[in-house]
Parts: sequence; structure tokens; C-alpha cells
Amino acid sequence: MPILHSIPPLLTFFGVCSLLVSRSTDGFVLSMSVKSPKPVFGGIAHAGILVSDTQSSMRFYLDVLGFEDDTHLRPSTLPFPGAFVRGGAQQIHLMELPNPDPTRGRPEHGGRDRHVAFTVDNIDPLMARLTEEGVPFTMSKSGRRAVFCRDLDGNALEFMEEGSVGRMEGEKEEL
Repeated sequence: MPILHSIPPLLTFFGVCSLLVSRSTDGFVLSMSVKSPKPVFGGIAHAGILVSDTQSSMRFYLDVLGFEDDTHLRPSTLPFPGAFVRGGAQQIHLMELPNPDPTRGRPEHGGRDRHVAFTVDNIDPLMARLTEEGVPFTMSKSGRRAVFCRDLDGNALEFMEEGSVGRMEGEKEEL
């Protein structure tokens, strides 16, 4: 039966059920569609990052950046080398797998590239560690108190100072 004209849904119940009335050559057709409910998100469990050497990457993330070793949480059944590192409540899964993405030609500033962002209470100690270790970094172009660097495999990382999220440097925090 061809439908000549469709009227927008008449009723929507809790965002998951819609009642639709359409007019056809034979009269009106009543139809109902049901959508599955939206998932309830709790947060990002971890970010997966490709690395070429797990042990070298572990030294960088633990000794230079100050992450904690969470490798005991990594399933032993995974068919490739890797590790878990944790910064605060956030985890990174270091996966030793071939990288299909080019590492050459990426923007110098990590904020112009895909990156993982972490909050820290103060970026000054991190900047001191990066400087001591000879790791290049750039400051956020937005004016926030944030620093960008790259790991040994060119993965971009952002560390933003808590309290500066959503504020430009120099702005006073409203209480």
C-alpha cells in the first residue's frame, strides 16, 4: 500500500516509543515504532594507545610522567604484549601492535592532533619532569593551564590543570 503523506509522530513515550499516523490511498495507517533505551554511561574505562615497545613505553609513562603500573589488571589471554598504566582514576592500555597510522607529518602541537587528556592538580611539576628528561612539550593555545607532549611513539597527551578546565588563564573563578 503506497503512502502518500506522512504526519509527524503524534505521541512519543519516554523517548523510546513513537506512534505514527500515515495517510495512504486506502485510508489511514497507524504504526508504532519502538527504540531501545539509550545506554547510561559511567565514564571512560581506559584509552588504548599503540606502542612499539611495551617496556620502553612503561619506563616513559611510569618514570617520566608519573603514572602507576596497573598491568596486574590486564587480561593474560590477550594475544599481544602490553600493559595498563594509571594516572589518578584514568587508565591507558599500552598495546604493542603494528601502528597503521603514519607518525610523520603529525602536527607539532598535540592539541591539533587526536590526543588523550588528563587533569592534574598542578602542571608545574610535570613541566619540570618533562624538561629534565628532554621531552618536548607545548602549552595549550586556548590559554588554559595545559601542556601537550608526545610519548615515545608519537601519541599526543594533554595534561590540564584542574580548575583551568573551561576557563582561560587570567579569568577569575566565580564561586
